[in-house]
Amino acid sequence: MRDLILFFLLVISIFLMFLFQELLPPLAGFGGARLQFVPLMFCIGALFFNYPLMLLLAFSTGFLFDIMQFQVVDGRAEIAFGVGILYFLFVGAVCQGVREVYLRGQWWLLSVMAGLSTAVLPLLQYILISFRRFESSGLQWSDGVVWRILIPAVVAMAVSPVFLLFFKFLGAKEDQDENESAFS
Repeated sequence: MRDLILFFLLVISIFLMFLFQELLPPLAGFGGARLQFVPLMFCIGALFFNYPLMLLLAFSTGFLFDIMQFQVVDGRAEIAFGVGILYFLFVGAVCQGVREVYLRGQWWLLSVMAGLSTAVLPLLQYILISFRRFESSGLQWSDGVVWRILIPAVVAMAVSPVFLLFFKFLGAKEDQDENESAFS
């Protein structure tokens, strides 16, 4: 029961974090990079919860991501609805793969997973939008693109221990037997 309460608390926190991220201004001097904490919060949940709860978390986070990022230009969607759900399902599956190692006390895996997932998300968005907009010229790399991919990842890696401590403070336990009982 505690896992379900934490799950709903995390989904609400992810929604609020989406809104908070929209209010943050771009970082000056870093090519307009924006901080992204939602992939970090998702990785925490994917490492703490069992597989069925992770699937629900991936669907809800991906659905919120798709709603927040959905844009129509010239009658076509920039990024197809559902890409966010598939992305978070993939990240969640990878997190579940390293979950056993994480539960044995390797807390630094959260920083690595958060950094990778935060870097891959804007990269995926950039690739999809580039192929949609620039059908014949392909990818247009610049320093701003690199900053927008790397800076959020580095910041997510740096603040992940703080988010982890906060989540532990809320009552999440790393005991595998309790964690596996949510839908078993």
